[in-house]
Amino acid sequence: MKLPDDDTLYKIFMFVMFGSVILGLLFDTEY
Repeated sequence: MKLPDDDTLYKIFMFVMFGSVILGLLFDTEY
């Protein structure tokens, strides 16, 4: 049985990780 909550958490986790990398690159470029 598929768990929607797990799928949602996975998507949020990936989104946060991806955003973190982008923010890291932007801040690294600023400084």
